[in-house]
Amino acid sequence: MKLEADHYPVKSIKDIPHPGLKSPWDLPVARVAGRVLSLNEIEHTILRGELKEPRIHYAVVCAAVSCPPLRAEAYEAERLDAQLAEQARLFLGTLNRFDAVKRKAELSQIFEWFAADFGCEPAAV
Repeated sequence: MKLEADHYPVKSIKDIPHPGLKSPWDLPVARVAGRVLSLNEIEHTILRGELKEPRIHYAVVCAAVSCPPLRAEAYEAERLDAQLAEQARLFLGTLNRFDAVKRKAELSQIFEWFAADFGCEPAAV
């Protein structure tokens, strides 16, 4: 949110200039343990890489249509497990469906993009 506020007015994080970088998610945004990190580093290196928490995909919003909605409150250490569980239930119940007539699941692309985080191969999704 700070990144967008620093570049206000923008309609989307995708509209933020990022010269020489692949995306605005690669811009330095926060100091963590003495290191300045980008949103991509926080998500992919720390949350996904070090913590290996697949439910992070229900909490970290990438601005794609198939991403979960932004939570209306901050995540808190003492309630994190419950908050992630609730985000999982909300996300799985809204953007993912099973068509009983076609006998086919319609899943968010998150399960394809990050299949390994959920314990399967992309081809299995």
